[in-house]
Amino acid sequence: MMPFVKWNPPVALLTPAADKHASFLLAFAKAMPEIEIVHVKTENLSGGLNRITVDVHNKGLLPTHSEIGNRVKYEDRLKVIATPSKNQKIISGRTHQLVRTAIAGNGVEQMTWLVSGTGTFEIEASAGPTGSAKVNVTLK
Repeated sequence: MMPFVKWNPPVALLTPAADKHASFLLAFAKAMPEIEIVHVKTENLSGGLNRITVDVHNKGLLPTHSEIGNRVKYEDRLKVIATPSKNQKIISGRTHQLVRTAIAGNGVEQMTWLVSGTGTFEIEASAGPTGSAKVNVTLK
């Protein structure tokens, strides 16, 4: 009786098994969630106000976080941080927002801010599993 024969395949079968595992892991990595900020739209309103609307898009096939993570409160949820410049003020919308529900694969979450003032308004979305995306909006 040879040791570990029951648990390890013969050497000749290791390469095909490793190839199958590697191709699965590569396909899984390609399906992971990845976010981008798209469809950035600014509208000039009366009184020096601007409405900024963006879509946070999940380019991946998997959701941004799991629903079980919501229940156990142990999930790195998607955070969207809006940073106004010195002479800007956010009238409507929040500077720090957590996306409570997962964005499905190829899904979109729309966010809107009402801002007064001019300058550069920065929007960043990030989470551990999804990476981060940033966009700067110039308001005139």
